[in-house]
Amino acid sequence: MISGISEGWNAGFADQAEWEMKPRDYLWASELGNSPIDLYLRLKGEKPSNPPNERAKRKMGAGVDWEFTIEQILKSAGILLETQVNCQHQYEGLMRVSGKLDFLIGGKADLEKSTQYLKDGAAYLSENRRRAAERAIKYYLEKYPNGFEPMPIELKSISDYAMDDMEKSNKPVARNELQLTHYLVSKGYTRGILAYLNRNDERMMEFVVELTPEMEAKYRKPIEIISKYYMAGIEPPKEKLIIWDEQNNKFTKNLNVSWSNYLTRLYGFKEPREYDEIYGKKAIQWNGLLKRVKTGAKMTPKNLEWKAAIEAEGYNVEELSAKMPDAPAEEEETA
Repeated sequence: MISGISEGWNAGFADQAEWEMKPRDYLWASELGNSPIDLYLRLKGEKPSNPPNERAKRKMGAGVDWEFTIEQILKSAGILLETQVNCQHQYEGLMRVSGKLDFLIGGKADLEKSTQYLKDGAAYLSENRRRAAERAIKYYLEKYPNGFEPMPIELKSISDYAMDDMEKSNKPVARNELQLTHYLVSKGYTRGILAYLNRNDERMMEFVVELTPEMEAKYRKPIEIISKYYMAGIEPPKEKLIIWDEQNNKFTKNLNVSWSNYLTRLYGFKEPREYDEIYGKKAIQWNGLLKRVKTGAKMTPKNLEWKAAIEAEGYNVEELSAKMPDAPAEEEETA
């Protein structure tokens, strides 16, 4: 009996070359918004204590596959100008930032040329995706009869959970905004599109990012921070294990810790799950405490312990409790 189909498939995708860590004096646009301490160690060429595992590599590979599919659809629509455009920018006295934007689009869709391309050129698209491309082209022609102004698109493939969360908040990931802003600043475009594609059901969301003075200031700030530490040769402080989420007004575990390639080296956790279980639970406890403060509920000894821990991190409990939403409280421990 023949076997080993799945074994061969898994082995093929697992056999990927490791990214060689070398010292460098510039930043990648995709790193903007990451933890300064992680960035510093990467710039120094320090080998990660927690490199991407096999699952993470597969997810990155799936993202590349989706990028290729979207490229074919944009090309078939006749609005793809360039792909992987090299974008360099450097403020005086700060570190250089480098990156490659996914897609540069512009112009008007051409149904005749698009139909011919789908027939002859888009050999790697399935029949299902060709039909989807045809419908998309007709939509573009109807909705945008004058075509598209030239603008960059940054594409991110994400999970069901991330897409559901994004649909609820209707907000993009902040670090992705910074990456796209780099392309705007470096190439002089006034706006671009940040697109998210659900890897599982092919839902797509997009956000328009405008190059406003406020947005450029957000882009410049992390460059200033890491440039200061790198040029002084000083290792930045570690990340806080719990942070206050300004967008959703609640405490949350710190993804800069959970996703750190130096998780063990910096924080002593063997894997993200170990950190998530402890500090995800603690964030729920702290949010529960704020709810109790807001409603004037009686404080238990545990509540007082959590209150002291929050204040020890430099937070004002009364101010934060006032910001908590009035929706039903999250599950909390009151012992």
